Amino acid sequence: MSHTTFFVTFLFYLLVIQIGIAGLFYGMGHLFNTEQVAKYIGWESNQFQKEVGYADLALGILGVMCKWFHGEFRIAVAIATAVFWCGAGFVHIEDIRKNKNHNTGNGWNHVIFSNFLVPLITLLLVSTT
Repeated sequence: MSHTTFFVTFLFYLLVIQIGIAGLFYGMGHLFNTEQVAKYIGWESNQFQKEVGYADLALGILGVMCKWFHGEFRIAVAIATAVFWCGAGFVHIEDIRKNKNHNTGNGWNHVIFSNFLVPLITLLLVSTT
């Protein structure tokens, strides 16, 4: 397998699986299991959680669509994901710092991987492949 093939395959995985499928699950969790998800994160459930659910659902749908749409569409999906997920990551970091909230859904592993590594690596790959 060439380096190019590896990076294209990895980008496909990030867009379609990590952003697409995971985004669908994140969205459904925030929309239909609001109390459980809020408790997992260590927060109180509220109406803003539903807004987050719809945003994650939208990113999930767009991520899955990357299976069929390429080029500039993928760049747009990567940018939108990076803005939303990194922004959410900063909110989680603030909560960890100020409130010492180390619940599993608000922990460093989740925040670093999901909120920062996935979108930033996706941006890097989509801009170079």
